[in-house]
Formats: sequence, C-alpha cells, structure tokens
Amino acid sequence: MKINTITSFTVHDSGGWTRISATYSQVDENGKVLIDNDRFNIVVVDEDAKDAIKTINDLLLTKIPEQEE
Repeated sequence: MKINTITSFTVHDSGGWTRISATYSQVDENGKVLIDNDRFNIVVVDEDAKDAIKTINDLLLTKIPEQEE
C-alpha cells in the first residue's frame, strides 16, 4: 500500500487558465519514503474546483493583516 500526501500547493492564473501547482510525498505501509516533495501541475476545468478556489481566495482576502502607514 502506498500513501500519498499533498505537501504544498499554489493557485495561479496563466495564459487565461487557472492552474494548480502542487508537491506531494509518498510513503509505503512501513513509513518508508518512496517519493519526497515531487511536483506536478494541473489546469483547473472542474467548476466545483473553481468554486473551491474562489472560496479559499475570498477567505484569505479577509485575513490580510492591516498595515500601519
């Protein structure tokens, strides 16, 4: 059995497409690391995924710290 985990991801617009770049690691059932922080990219075409990205983006916009002038 192999267990995958997403270790990081970022969303960005590129050439009119929404893309997700992510890294993942994989271990076996004994905890031995098989893959460590490998990278992949996808173009987001699923509307539910686009909605989820918008939800996270909207949340993050409310969390931007106030800056003193």
